[in-house]
Amino acid sequence: MLVSRVGVTLGPKERLRLRRPIYFLREGFRQFVRSPSLSASAIVAMTASLAVLGLFAVASRNLGVVLEGVERRKEMSVFLEGGVLEEQRLQIESRLRHITGVTGLRFVSPQEAWQRFEQEMGETGLLDVLGGNPLPASYEVDLASTARTYGEMERIAQEAGALDGVEETVFGGEWVRRLDRLLAAVRIGSALAGFLVGLSVIFIISHTIRLTVLAKRDLIEILRVVGASRTFVRMPFVIEGALQSTAAGLLALGLLAVAYRAAAPRLPGLLYLSAPQTLIFLLFAALMGCVGSFIAVRGSGRVVENPRGGVLGSVILAAALSAAAAEI
Repeated sequence: MLVSRVGVTLGPKERLRLRRPIYFLREGFRQFVRSPSLSASAIVAMTASLAVLGLFAVASRNLGVVLEGVERRKEMSVFLEGGVLEEQRLQIESRLRHITGVTGLRFVSPQEAWQRFEQEMGETGLLDVLGGNPLPASYEVDLASTARTYGEMERIAQEAGALDGVEETVFGGEWVRRLDRLLAAVRIGSALAGFLVGLSVIFIISHTIRLTVLAKRDLIEILRVVGASRTFVRMPFVIEGALQSTAAGLLALGLLAVAYRAAAPRLPGLLYLSAPQTLIFLLFAALMGCVGSFIAVRGSGRVVENPRGGVLGSVILAAALSAAAAEI
């Protein structure tokens, strides 16, 4: 019997339960280092698939930045009627600020609007030809990220256009509608591609680990003959798969870093994975290793579910008992 620190007496079964996680970790690490050539081949195969996944993640991050830049180009202008007094203009500005989705306003006087027009045209002196400034005063409206869809911008334009003293509200309705459709299609395509890449990574990892499991099916058979539970048999392989996939994830990140440093000077503005994304990538790699190992060990159970009896069974049992005695 064993007495714990809190004074609770632990029996053999309780001590076994406490020692199981340590045993699983130890055996998983032993299996990882016991067959270096097999582990190396598995890591190389997984590194290739995880490198493809990492490349897709880098491309997705840069694509997201591009899409955000395109969305920021959505603009809205509210043009005021001619002859609006200063007091009325301030009232319009106050009511515009209270519209849901509006985050900022910038007043553009007729003089500033004309200066912009001359700079864009590259000519001066047109004001004398026209005999006066035909451009009205306006507000440039800053929108929240959630208000940059066609439906939200149309709602804001209608609310702003209904105010007294507002002549017109412009936001490029049809252009925004087409852009929203394009952005939605790109996001759906990116998510679908990521899903397919993730499935292929799981498929490759599970089949790679399955080779290592099949190479050790004799050990699995021995453990099952002596009455080991499925969890007891599977957990060391699951931990071994997590170690292999984590090592492959680190190698894949190293390859991506080298490729990024080579491509960054030629592609200004190219972004690499952020620190949180890198951590998520490694956790995903470890998770894929666990899932792949679990699938592989579960599939291998059909091959060795019913071990043969007779002399072979006796030999296996004797070997198992010897191994257990050596372990103790």
